[in-house]
Amino acid sequence: MILNTVNVGYTIWQFEKLISDELIRCIINESEVLSWGSLNGKRTDKNVRHWMHHYEHPCFWDLIEFFDSYETRKMFGETVGKDYTKDRLRIELCKDLKGSWLEDHCDDDAKTFTLQLYLDYQETSTTFNNVKTRAKRGSGWFFVNTGNEPHKLEPLEDDRISVIVNYVNDQWRDESVLV
Repeated sequence: MILNTVNVGYTIWQFEKLISDELIRCIINESEVLSWGSLNGKRTDKNVRHWMHHYEHPCFWDLIEFFDSYETRKMFGETVGKDYTKDRLRIELCKDLKGSWLEDHCDDDAKTFTLQLYLDYQETSTTFNNVKTRAKRGSGWFFVNTGNEPHKLEPLEDDRISVIVNYVNDQWRDESVLV
């Protein structure tokens, strides 16, 4: 994995090559049967969400096992100086339609870690304190979540597919979205 840190008022880590191109292609292929959705302000407004552990797709489970492994949790924890080994995994496949956007928001503080892995390319994607990022297949970002890290999504110029990974603490309310 290739890492770069960026200070946007808080630290985000940008990465490349976290998972193989083969696994990315497989996840995209397995997700073809799943619907696309439009975001209009808040992701919580969405009726259609794809929790990866709700499907029997083998490549989804390969990704779940990667992020749920002790080794991966330890690697992220050592990178950011936190312990994620006892947190639960929340992993969502996002198929966001062109024009989708999210208002500037902070994540629920029950999320202790937030990561987005892009499975395609977008010129503009997540914005952190007015610092824009690009979506490049196999790249992404993560940050330590304290509930005080503003970020948003400018209207997408094309459909976007990505994965959002959170580690959550015991204050998380909805068990059905946890692995």
